[in-house]
Amino acid sequence: MTADLTCYGDDIKALADLAGDFELRSPMDATTWYRREWQAIADVLGFAQQLAVMPTPAATTDRVAAMNTTGLAAFERALQGRRTGARDEQARVQSAALRQLVA
Repeated sequence: MTADLTCYGDDIKALADLAGDFELRSPMDATTWYRREWQAIADVLGFAQQLAVMPTPAATTDRVAAMNTTGLAAFERALQGRRTGARDEQARVQSAALRQLVA
């Protein structure tokens, strides 16, 4: 693996123009991008409101895992609140399917 990404050819320069100031090695940029991706998933699946009220993951060495945990917890909360009579087991099965998608 090369540190300068030249292995991707000339198209990497065009991608840099699209991505703007995004720095993959920057923890803040990566966290912001990951939060936006979870927000997009939440908008499509209908749990944006639950995601918005979830506490922000605490400072940790694995921010991706922390954001996944937060997103999945919001999804589970939405499943439990959406349908009256929905069982916890059903919410866990649906959450497991989303976990596999994330992985």
